Order: sequence, then structure tokens, then C-alpha cells
Amino acid sequence: MAAFPLPHPLYYNEEGNVVIKAGDTLFRLDDNALSALPYNFTKLLGEPINLRTLNGGDRFNNARPLRLPVCIEARHFERYLWVYYPVPGAPAVHQMRANDWFRFLKCFLVLQAGIERPSELTFNERVQRKLSRLSAINFDSFSRV
Repeated sequence: MAAFPLPHPLYYNEEGNVVIKAGDTLFRLDDNALSALPYNFTKLLGEPINLRTLNGGDRFNNARPLRLPVCIEARHFERYLWVYYPVPGAPAVHQMRANDWFRFLKCFLVLQAGIERPSELTFNERVQRKLSRLSAINFDSFSRV
């Protein structure tokens, strides 16, 4: 792991006001972008997102980022953003390969389906229990388990 998280080359917008950490990567997005994503990020906080602190600073900054569940790496969240928050320089959805879609799907399942709960099981084992029809898929690469 890197000593310090690095800003994502496409999804670190200096004008953004919410910093999200996935793995060792920081994503800085505008709160409007967050509200447009299909996932309700307040689930991670247990409270509504109040983007500003009482002293007027950003609540989620480089020193205090909003942390995604550990099983979501930067490459997973990046693919999620490719689909829901395209920016210049990011591949279009029709250019995504199978591995990209499986990384997207892992992030989507963790954020949307509540598979992020701590467990002794691996991510694939949790998916197998929740979605038995997808049990033969490795969500980190396009291969059979």
C-alpha cells in the first residue's frame, strides 16, 4: 500500500467538495455528482451528508475522506464512475471490456445490494450466498472460480 493516498488522474476535481477514498486513491467529486449517483452515500455515514462543517470547511477532504468499504478498490470505484459519472478522458460505456464490467459489478453489488457488511467470508462467498446464479464468477477478473 502507498504511504499516502494519491489523487485519481481523472476523478480528482480540485473544485469538488467531497473526497472519497477507495484503496489508496482519492476521488474528489462535487456534491451534485454524488447526488446523481444511484447509491445513497448516507448509508456509509449513518446520517445525511452535511458537506460543510460548522467552521465552513469541507467535511470530507484529503485528511478526512469518505471511506468506501475495504473490498472496493480504486479500480472498482473508477469503473462505477465510468458508467454513472463519465468525464472527458474516461472510456465510454461501449468501450468497456468484460473485466471493466466485472469491476463495475463488484462495486455496484457492494454499494447497492448491501454486500459490504463485515464477514468472515470472502467477497465471492458472500455473493454466492446472496446471488447463487452468479456463484461461478470471479468479480475481480473475468474468469470462472
